[in-house]
Amino acid sequence: MVISINPEARVPYVCLEDRAVDKEGRPLVPVAERTTFFLRDITYREDEAFEEMQVARSEVLADDGTRLQTITPSAARARRMLLQAGLVGWENLRDEAGNPVPFKTSKEETVLGRLCKPPTDETLQRLSGSLRDELASVIQMRARIGAEGRKKLLSLPPSPSTPTETSATAAPVES
Repeated sequence: MVISINPEARVPYVCLEDRAVDKEGRPLVPVAERTTFFLRDITYREDEAFEEMQVARSEVLADDGTRLQTITPSAARARRMLLQAGLVGWENLRDEAGNPVPFKTSKEETVLGRLCKPPTDETLQRLSGSLRDELASVIQMRARIGAEGRKKLLSLPPSPSTPTETSATAAPVES
Protein backbone atom coordinates (compact mmCIF):
# COMPACT_ATOMS: atom_id res chain seq x y z
CA MET A 1 0.00 0.00 0.00
CA VAL A 2 1.29 3.44 -0.92
CA ILE A 3 1.43 5.94 1.94
CA SER A 4 1.93 9.64 1.30
CA ILE A 5 4.59 11.74 2.96
CA ASN A 6 3.59 14.40 5.45
CA PRO A 7 5.86 17.44 5.17
CA GLU A 8 4.37 18.87 8.36
CA ALA A 9 5.32 15.86 10.55
CA ARG A 10 8.40 15.92 12.79
CA VAL A 11 9.99 12.56 12.04
CA PRO A 12 12.46 11.28 14.69
CA TYR A 13 15.83 9.96 13.53
CA VAL A 14 18.71 8.53 15.58
CA CYS A 15 22.04 8.64 13.73
CA LEU A 16 23.94 5.48 12.84
CA GLU A 17 26.65 6.16 15.42
CA ASP A 18 24.09 6.23 18.24
CA ARG A 19 22.41 3.05 16.93
CA ALA A 20 25.65 1.03 16.77
CA VAL A 21 25.73 -2.28 18.64
CA ASP A 22 28.55 -4.54 19.86
CA LYS A 23 29.15 -8.15 18.73
CA GLU A 24 26.44 -9.39 21.10
CA GLY A 25 23.91 -6.89 19.75
CA ARG A 26 24.02 -4.60 22.79
CA PRO A 27 23.80 -0.86 22.10
CA LEU A 28 27.11 0.99 22.40
CA VAL A 29 25.25 4.19 23.35
CA PRO A 30 22.61 3.78 26.07
CA VAL A 31 19.13 4.67 24.82
CA ALA A 32 18.81 7.50 27.36
CA GLU A 33 21.99 9.13 26.00
CA ARG A 34 21.09 9.02 22.30
CA THR A 35 20.43 12.19 20.35
CA THR A 36 17.19 12.28 18.40
CA PHE A 37 17.08 14.54 15.36
CA PHE A 38 13.71 15.66 14.04
CA LEU A 39 13.40 15.76 10.28
CA ARG A 40 10.71 16.99 7.93
CA ASP A 41 9.99 15.34 4.61
CA ILE A 42 10.67 17.71 1.75
CA THR A 43 7.91 18.27 -0.76
CA TYR A 44 7.92 17.52 -4.48
CA ARG A 45 8.64 21.19 -5.24
CA GLU A 46 11.51 21.32 -2.74
CA ASP A 47 13.03 18.15 -4.19
CA GLU A 48 12.65 19.62 -7.68
CA ALA A 49 14.31 22.90 -6.58
CA PHE A 50 17.14 20.90 -5.01
CA GLU A 51 17.69 18.93 -8.23
CA GLU A 52 17.60 22.10 -10.34
CA MET A 53 20.12 23.75 -8.01
CA GLN A 54 22.52 20.87 -8.50
CA VAL A 55 22.46 21.09 -12.29
CA ALA A 56 22.46 24.88 -12.48
CA ARG A 57 25.64 26.34 -13.93
CA SER A 58 27.05 29.79 -14.16
CA GLU A 59 29.64 30.82 -16.67
CA VAL A 60 32.28 33.44 -16.04
CA LEU A 61 33.08 35.25 -19.28
CA ALA A 62 35.95 37.53 -20.22
CA ASP A 63 35.20 40.94 -21.74
CA ASP A 64 35.62 39.43 -25.22
CA GLY A 65 33.03 36.70 -24.46
CA THR A 66 35.59 33.94 -23.94
CA ARG A 67 34.47 31.51 -21.27
CA LEU A 68 36.89 31.58 -18.35
CA GLN A 69 35.22 29.03 -16.11
CA THR A 70 31.97 27.26 -15.37
CA ILE A 71 30.79 27.26 -11.77
CA THR A 72 28.37 24.72 -10.34
CA PRO A 73 26.89 24.81 -6.84
CA SER A 74 29.03 23.00 -4.30
CA ALA A 75 28.04 19.79 -2.58
CA ALA A 76 28.39 21.62 0.74
CA ARG A 77 25.84 24.26 -0.35
CA ALA A 78 23.47 21.54 -1.53
CA ARG A 79 23.81 19.72 1.80
CA ARG A 80 23.18 22.98 3.68
CA MET A 81 19.99 23.60 1.69
CA LEU A 82 18.68 20.11 2.51
CA LEU A 83 19.47 20.61 6.20
CA GLN A 84 17.82 24.03 6.25
CA ALA A 85 14.69 22.59 4.62
CA GLY A 86 14.50 19.28 6.48
CA LEU A 87 16.18 19.50 9.91
CA VAL A 88 13.59 20.92 12.32
CA GLY A 89 14.96 20.10 15.77
CA TRP A 90 16.82 17.77 18.10
CA GLU A 91 16.68 16.36 21.60
CA ASN A 92 19.59 15.40 23.82
CA LEU A 93 22.43 16.91 21.78
CA ARG A 94 25.20 17.76 24.24
CA ASP A 95 28.50 19.61 24.03
CA GLU A 96 31.79 18.22 25.37
CA ALA A 97 30.96 19.48 28.88
CA GLY A 98 27.60 17.69 28.82
CA ASN A 99 25.53 20.85 28.42
CA PRO A 100 22.47 20.79 26.14
CA VAL A 101 23.02 22.40 22.74
CA PRO A 102 20.06 24.58 21.74
CA PHE A 103 18.51 24.24 18.29
CA LYS A 104 18.31 27.83 17.02
CA THR A 105 16.35 28.91 13.97
CA SER A 106 16.62 31.96 11.73
CA LYS A 107 13.89 34.36 10.83
CA GLU A 108 11.44 33.13 8.24
CA GLU A 109 13.00 32.81 4.78
CA THR A 110 12.52 30.86 1.58
CA VAL A 111 14.58 27.67 1.32
CA LEU A 112 14.18 25.45 -1.74
CA GLY A 113 11.04 27.41 -2.63
CA ARG A 114 9.30 26.98 0.76
CA LEU A 115 8.89 29.57 3.52
CA CYS A 116 10.37 28.24 6.78
CA LYS A 117 12.50 29.10 9.81
CA PRO A 118 15.69 27.19 9.00
CA PRO A 119 18.38 26.25 11.51
CA THR A 120 21.02 28.96 11.85
CA ASP A 121 24.55 28.48 10.54
CA GLU A 122 25.67 28.44 14.19
CA THR A 123 23.28 25.55 14.81
CA LEU A 124 24.51 23.57 11.79
CA GLN A 125 28.13 24.21 12.78
CA ARG A 126 27.53 22.25 16.00
CA LEU A 127 27.24 19.07 13.90
CA SER A 128 30.22 17.22 12.44
CA GLY A 129 30.59 17.07 8.67
CA SER A 130 29.84 13.35 8.61
CA LEU A 131 26.68 13.87 10.67
CA ARG A 132 25.55 16.71 8.39
CA ASP A 133 26.14 14.37 5.43
CA GLU A 134 24.13 11.58 7.07
CA LEU A 135 21.18 13.82 7.96
CA ALA A 136 21.08 15.45 4.52
CA SER A 137 21.19 12.02 2.86
CA VAL A 138 18.29 10.77 4.99
CA ILE A 139 16.24 13.88 4.18
CA GLN A 140 16.85 13.41 0.46
CA MET A 141 16.27 9.63 0.50
CA ARG A 142 12.98 9.98 2.39
CA ALA A 143 11.68 12.13 -0.49
CA ARG A 144 12.43 9.37 -2.98
CA ILE A 145 11.52 6.07 -1.35
CA GLY A 146 8.22 4.45 -0.43
CA ALA A 147 6.68 4.01 3.00
CA GLU A 148 8.43 0.69 3.74
CA GLY A 149 11.79 2.15 2.79
CA ARG A 150 11.14 5.20 5.00
CA LYS A 151 10.34 2.89 7.93
CA LYS A 152 13.55 0.90 7.42
CA LEU A 153 15.59 4.07 7.07
CA LEU A 154 14.32 5.29 10.42
CA SER A 155 14.23 1.94 12.21
CA LEU A 156 15.36 2.30 15.76
CA PRO A 157 16.20 -0.45 18.23
CA PRO A 158 13.07 -1.17 20.30
CA SER A 159 12.90 0.81 23.49
CA PRO A 160 10.13 2.23 25.66
CA SER A 161 11.74 5.66 25.34
CA THR A 162 12.10 5.61 21.55
CA PRO A 163 10.39 8.80 20.31
CA THR A 164 7.50 8.71 17.88
CA GLU A 165 6.36 11.19 15.24
CA THR A 166 4.06 12.75 17.82
CA SER A 167 6.69 13.14 20.55
CA ALA A 168 6.71 16.45 22.32
CA THR A 169 9.99 18.28 22.17
CA ALA A 170 11.34 21.63 23.14
CA ALA A 171 10.52 24.31 20.62
CA PRO A 172 13.42 25.62 18.57
CA VAL A 173 14.98 28.84 19.82
CA GLU A 174 14.77 31.70 17.36
CA SER A 175 17.87 33.90 17.25
